[in-house]
Amino acid sequence: MRSTNVKKPARNKLPLKRATIAEKEERILQTMKLVVQGSSTSEIKQWFRVELDIQFNQALRYLRLARERLAEDTGLTEEFTLDDMKVQHYAITMRQFRESKEAKDQLAALKHAGAIYGVTAHATVAPTTAPERKLPFSAATEALRECSVDKLLILQKVRERMDAITLKRNSGSN
Repeated sequence: MRSTNVKKPARNKLPLKRATIAEKEERILQTMKLVVQGSSTSEIKQWFRVELDIQFNQALRYLRLARERLAEDTGLTEEFTLDDMKVQHYAITMRQFRESKEAKDQLAALKHAGAIYGVTAHATVAPTTAPERKLPFSAATEALRECSVDKLLILQKVRERMDAITLKRNSGSN
């Protein structure tokens, strides 16, 4: 008669080491960065597996913690996207523009707001060190100030299409 109490061979594994608080925090922050960059759940799990040799179920725990923290910090729901983050970042930048008293700070905020969506003003201003001078009028800067998020998204798509046409033309399609 065969015995049912067959001993399984021992696995040759090293004892598991628990992550320190600092390591956990670093992993959560890295996961938050991957989420904001638009990485999918499977890409994030794969990153944990390849970079840190962490199992998928543990990676999901870090992902849950990262999403909770992002929702807590930003007020966004779990389904937020990179575009949602752009909208929020744009709103923060425009608030900085409205609250700034200095023209140079306002201009920097407008440039940053436009850069979020890939819209930039051409700078043809001669450098000056005189503090009493005002910055010259820029139609592009003034137009950016008036743009809503929807208009900036349209401008971003137009710029991407223009870049694609230019790339196609320059790649040899004469």
